[in-house]
Amino acid sequence: MTKKTMTLQRKTPLRAKSPLRSKSSLKSKPTSKKEKSKFEISEIKTNLKPLEDKRKHTDELDKVFQYYIRLRDSRDDGRCKCISCGKIVPFDKIQAGHYRSRKNMSTRWSELNVNGECFVCNCMEGDHLINYRKNLIKKIGESKVNWLDAYCNETYKWSDFELIIMIKDYCKKCQVLSNEKGIPLSVTVQRIIKKYSK
Repeated sequence: MTKKTMTLQRKTPLRAKSPLRSKSSLKSKPTSKKEKSKFEISEIKTNLKPLEDKRKHTDELDKVFQYYIRLRDSRDDGRCKCISCGKIVPFDKIQAGHYRSRKNMSTRWSELNVNGECFVCNCMEGDHLINYRKNLIKKIGESKVNWLDAYCNETYKWSDFELIIMIKDYCKKCQVLSNEKGIPLSVTVQRIIKKYSK
């Protein structure tokens, strides 16, 4: 028995490879100073990226906003009452506790949603929201708390412009409250204020 060899034939003929681009079609790098400056400017324009990304603005806004909440909820003697347990805590031990999670961007920087809270209630206790809600209703009213409950599920994407405007606004508010209550600004907040006061 002899083996038959099969040859496969293509239905369509092979295409000829496209010739490489000629060197004249490729842009050569500039040689003179004038050409170099034009080249650099055009390259900057094409590779233009935002100076700071959204994450950096978000982090800076978090720091300034949380410091503002701590200043707002502190008394003139620099102590603050925890909204969940009612314990009086020194200013440096108080935190900005969110009623609705920080993950909800629509209410993340809502002044109604964030209040002074001690470390134990904010970070350690899972059931702190029960007392938080009761005391928040006493503070702002049930209709606003219900609004927070409904609005927190809305999806919202903050633009860089909005974040910068809020950073500047809360920097001013922090300075005013710091002067009124005699509580010094933290180094981080001072750095952010200096950066955005230009």
